[in-house]
Amino acid sequence: MVRITRYPHRIRASVVSALVLATVTLAASGLPADAADTATSDGQDAAPVRGAIHGYVFDGERYRTIDFPGATRTEAWDITNSGDVIGYYSNADGRLHGFRLDKRGKYTKFDDPDGDLENDLTGGNDRGVTVGSLLRYDPTMGEAHGYLRDARGRFTTLDVPGALTTLAWRINNRGQVVGIYSDVDRQVPLRFLRGYIYEDGRFIRIDAPGVSNTTLNDINDRSQSVGQAFDSADPKNSHYTFLRERDGTFTRLPDVPGAVQTIHIGLNNRGQTAATAAFLSADGTFVTLRAFRYDDGEPTRIAVPGAVSTFATAINDRGHIVGYYTDPAPGTTGPSAAAAAADGAAGMPMGLDPLGMMDRMLP
Repeated sequence: MVRITRYPHRIRASVVSALVLATVTLAASGLPADAADTATSDGQDAAPVRGAIHGYVFDGERYRTIDFPGATRTEAWDITNSGDVIGYYSNADGRLHGFRLDKRGKYTKFDDPDGDLENDLTGGNDRGVTVGSLLRYDPTMGEAHGYLRDARGRFTTLDVPGALTTLAWRINNRGQVVGIYSDVDRQVPLRFLRGYIYEDGRFIRIDAPGVSNTTLNDINDRSQSVGQAFDSADPKNSHYTFLRERDGTFTRLPDVPGAVQTIHIGLNNRGQTAATAAFLSADGTFVTLRAFRYDDGEPTRIAVPGAVSTFATAINDRGHIVGYYTDPAPGTTGPSAAAAAADGAAGMPMGLDPLGMMDRMLP
């Protein structure tokens, strides 16, 4: 039985643009579903609506909602083996702030030490170290610097030598950081992506074979990493998601059956991944995004009850998943085609933008 509980101090977020969703059923895709997870019960197979975005944790039995107190939007982006959740939130002014939520329910807020840039916090390890990106959004001349914050609060800026922008994404317990950079683009989100691993003060540039764009999304303690690859000249046909071994070997990861694109964005030490897949409606009008956990190549659906979309971002060694979900639009009892006036793609990662990349590859 899947249950959903909410932290008692939860504060409702305001309306934001929802993810673009499509009318695609589980039966059509032939995918396994969790108990009480059907195409009609969770509402995640309908046209787009405008709703609020909240973080969540799924421990295999129940979903817990995460809302930073006073925030209008909260997204969970990593979870440690002890259960600490790392992510970011925004207030009414739209600026991003990082946070860490411990297992006792205490929030710790993280901001740019200079107070100038927004904080896109996306990773943390069991030693209290967090990584993220300090950003300045600008339509013509953005700014992005990766950073590492140790358990004592000391910041180290991570900028790939020669890069115009650098984003730090995840860190393992060995202190290895993965992220992306661009040496041709200052805009955020980036349009030209290359991956890197940072270790002991040294950057190792990672390029997947046969493509011009590479992202590294996560890295485990075995130095295995997951990421995406595509060619900017032909992104629809060249896209694939991969597992990279420590010796540099690349293995293509499976796509969710019936999906037009799949992103494996989280990886644990047991080889399980957290993935999100895009499904195109039969008439090509809408795209729906669904979350999954992969075990030995087999996907299991992750869907917050009552949400109109669920996105998975990370998985720890206990198999616990974090991510975020979108509520139905205020004043509606569920998603409907009449509410299909969503004018944006809220719920996307702010820094590393795999869904933005996905959008360019969809039919």
